[in-house]
Amino acid sequence: MVGGTDGCDYATLSYCWGYIPKAKRTFLTTSSNISSRLSGISMDELPKTLQHAVWTVRALGISYIWIDALCIIQDDLNDWTKEASQMGHTYQQSCVTIAATTSKSSFDGFLHDRGPCFRVASDFIFKEFQSYHSETAEEVLGTIHFRYPVETGIATHLESCHWERRGWTLQEKLLSTRILYFTKDVVYMECTTTQTSENLGYRLPRRAGFPVMLSESRSISEAERLTNKEAYLSEWYEVVEEYSRRKLTDTKDTLPALEGLAATLSDVVNDTYIYGLWSGDLHRGLLWHSGKGRPRKSFQHGYNAPTWSWACREGSVCWKFPGSKLGWKSCLQVHSITPHSNCSCCNQRVYARLELTADVALLKDLLLEYSDLGMIDENPEDVETWDRVESLDFYDEMGMFDLDEDDKDGLYLPNTLVMLVAEFTEHNSIQALLLQPSDGVLGCFRRVGWFLCNVSWSGENGSDESEVCFEEGRGSESIREYFKPKRLILV
Repeated sequence: MVGGTDGCDYATLSYCWGYIPKAKRTFLTTSSNISSRLSGISMDELPKTLQHAVWTVRALGISYIWIDALCIIQDDLNDWTKEASQMGHTYQQSCVTIAATTSKSSFDGFLHDRGPCFRVASDFIFKEFQSYHSETAEEVLGTIHFRYPVETGIATHLESCHWERRGWTLQEKLLSTRILYFTKDVVYMECTTTQTSENLGYRLPRRAGFPVMLSESRSISEAERLTNKEAYLSEWYEVVEEYSRRKLTDTKDTLPALEGLAATLSDVVNDTYIYGLWSGDLHRGLLWHSGKGRPRKSFQHGYNAPTWSWACREGSVCWKFPGSKLGWKSCLQVHSITPHSNCSCCNQRVYARLELTADVALLKDLLLEYSDLGMIDENPEDVETWDRVESLDFYDEMGMFDLDEDDKDGLYLPNTLVMLVAEFTEHNSIQALLLQPSDGVLGCFRRVGWFLCNVSWSGENGSDESEVCFEEGRGSESIREYFKPKRLILV
């Protein structure tokens, strides 16, 4: 039997799918073969990676194995959605997860011949090492193997292998109770409290903080967990940053591939998760940054993420220091968050909506006010017709701007709003989003960038990289008069 979840007497397999040619997809469980699969499946039908996984769990004395390609009906959207939402529970409750890190696809396998696990070998004669008290000295030849300095091969392999770059494997890695890694040199095991390898002389990889945090949260009260909520969600942003650097075969899996992690964290922080963010921490979650020139995700398979979610972007995202630090207070009054849907009348897509009240100002007004201070020479002569700014770099002393997309024609100013999202009163600092009216969605706005003003921050090396502030006496408080409360809908 291939799948079973009674008690903890089952293992899970974490591996790279890779592209599967149509002619080789016969091993997948589908609606057409599910009846026969319930009776059994021949090992000969399985690709090499899956075969090796079965051999491994048999050697470990485990009765069952859960493999997504076999235990999820691949062409049944309802079954796929149900199982994807339960992925966290599946991996957390398994006896062990087999990480096939040397496999680039379902067909490569991971039980390969390996090179020697030593650097230097020296022959010796056993007779020379026997006690002089021995009555009989045997001249037996042998070999001593040496490994020095400590080998870093495990961490190096895990940082570069295909398994570590696949989007789906991140939550499998972070949620598994224990993982048995098959690397190119050595078998390595890790759980929340222990790390070990089959051979000494290897430097063990740095453990991820998220599973340690989850483990610690189970031993404290609900009140203590809620006290630590902001710190727990900071871990979430680090997870998303790592996840966004990974690859997915299908972009529609961007959010589903994190659902297991989100469901687990939701129980810890007692919060609502939507489109990659948390409703109780929107003032930090909204302030993500993306790589330049990244195209928006296509609307294939009906998938659509709103512009205020990091999931709307291709490529890596991050929460720039100091924006994700603890201590930022929300400037938002959230009224509702409505998921996307299809209209019951015309079946047209209705965009996901975030309805809120926040203080907003016209970006053009703020730029003109700053220009009037005489700190730059870019103030246009005809301010009434000023409708585009070629570069916001001219205003880098006013604040730090980050546009979601590069535009060779510059940023169109009319109706571009600055919406306050969070403030750090101790340092007189604010963070905001740049918004523009949404094309085709009347009365709604889309995110186009981010703004931070009046803050000192340090780079990765700890040295001051930038000081962003207004002229003496004209800090963020001086521009607050331009902001007025407004009810907005973001899509």
